Amino acid sequence: MSFSISAGVGFIALFGVAVLNGIVLIGTFNQLKQEGVEDILERIKEGTRSRLRPVLMTATVASLGFLPMALSQSAGAEVQKPLATVVIGGLITATLLTLFVLPLFYLFFSSEKKVKVEGNNFSGVMPIILLILSAMLLPTISSAQTNVTLEQAISLAMKNNLHLQAQQLNVQSYESLKKSSFELPKTEVNFQYGQYNSIKKDNGINIQQTIPMPGYFVTKARLNNAELKGAQLQQNIAIKQIISQVSSAYYEIVFLQQNEKELQKLDSIYSGFVQAATLRYTSGESNLLEKTTAETKRGEVQLKVIRNNTALKIAYSTLEALLNTSNLIVTPISNFVPLVPDNVLDSATITNNFSYQLMLQQAAIAKRTKSAEAAMALPELNIGYMNQSIIGFQEVNGADVYFNRSKRFTGFSMGITVPLTFFSNVSKVKSFSFRHQELLKEAENSKIELQSQLQNAFATYLQNLNQYNYFKNTAMPNADAIINTSTLAYRNGEINYLEYAAALENATAIRTGFLQSIHDVNQTVININSLTNK
Repeated sequence: MSFSISAGVGFIALFGVAVLNGIVLIGTFNQLKQEGVEDILERIKEGTRSRLRPVLMTATVASLGFLPMALSQSAGAEVQKPLATVVIGGLITATLLTLFVLPLFYLFFSSEKKVKVEGNNFSGVMPIILLILSAMLLPTISSAQTNVTLEQAISLAMKNNLHLQAQQLNVQSYESLKKSSFELPKTEVNFQYGQYNSIKKDNGINIQQTIPMPGYFVTKARLNNAELKGAQLQQNIAIKQIISQVSSAYYEIVFLQQNEKELQKLDSIYSGFVQAATLRYTSGESNLLEKTTAETKRGEVQLKVIRNNTALKIAYSTLEALLNTSNLIVTPISNFVPLVPDNVLDSATITNNFSYQLMLQQAAIAKRTKSAEAAMALPELNIGYMNQSIIGFQEVNGADVYFNRSKRFTGFSMGITVPLTFFSNVSKVKSFSFRHQELLKEAENSKIELQSQLQNAFATYLQNLNQYNYFKNTAMPNADAIINTSTLAYRNGEINYLEYAAALENATAIRTGFLQSIHDVNQTVININSLTNK
């Protein structure tokens, strides 16, 4: 419930009652002390016991007196409810504070330095005080609600929305993948041992390394960069979708809040209709049909109030899901007017749409994949190193020399690997080429569809704006005139109840239609801004 002048008056009355109850209780403690009760705990027990009935009676009488105002649905309820709600709810908490917390504070701030509590000094009472205060304040803290504006709601969504967090992790994944662009194939190391040269057991080590052509690493790096840009565009699309959804839900709540106020005003008008029809029926000036018609019309307004409250709860649930939080209160807007789109109708602006850019980027990824596949068909260098023993006599400069294992024979090798099934790579390259052309066609088709959606959105915006201008300049002034004139004429007996009911129904449709026209304009503007990345 929003704070109002009536609620402020209720707080003033509440403060007076609460302070008087506290003065009565503390005065009783002081009186018992003057009468000779020196034990402060005994004073608290006796004083609280003796003043329990007056304190409860004060709160109960005032609460019951304001209860009809709190439950009122008749004319003036919008003024009575805040006043009664503050007094009733405040007296309940103030009574608990007076009977439980105030005595503990009296004990805490007492001038008597030593207080015996079951053999312990006053320090043993402090945990009790803190425990009671925590127990009383915890429900208030846990049910605290957060007032948010549209900017604050969007900021919360950017921080809390799980879908956006997932998209951020996806971008980080591709950023990490960029470091894998320069990746050599695994190095092959072989060890040989045995009688592979003579009766003696020799050993040898062979190391082989395959090195792709430099063009392969360049194409792979470009492919990783293209995939990273695609992930970033997906993140941008998710951000724009969340902003659009949050804005839509936010203005849905604002519209329903304004609609609720309007329906409450209409309910008050219909309540006056019911009272007048009831009075006329009681005095014999009209028949039962007039009274039942008035009650039926008011019942229809009350059903609209119920439907509006249900829609408001659903809108809040939607917004809280987007923000991944709870207990939200949308700050009411004092001036509920239509939004204005950030762009004029220009088909060129659709090229900035993230969805269109993503499709172009997917085509670029297919092109980079084709280049990477073609680079995989290039020949690869293969270099190796050999180190082994050949135990036995070897001829050196015409003489036989004995070589043991400490004498090593080394050598290098170099070769080239060529794919024999190159036609397989050619088929893959051709496939990715077709895929690239397909995605380009899809992107162009998407651009045409987005341009059509933008044109339709602007056409809808102009239509809704014309409707709003009609309601603002013509219908709304007429609605006020219809209500005032028909009400006065009905009370003076110049028109019958059917004419009066028809006039009220017409005015009701105008008032609610005016708010609906603003809501339609706002939702259309949100759609336009989403299409143009605003």
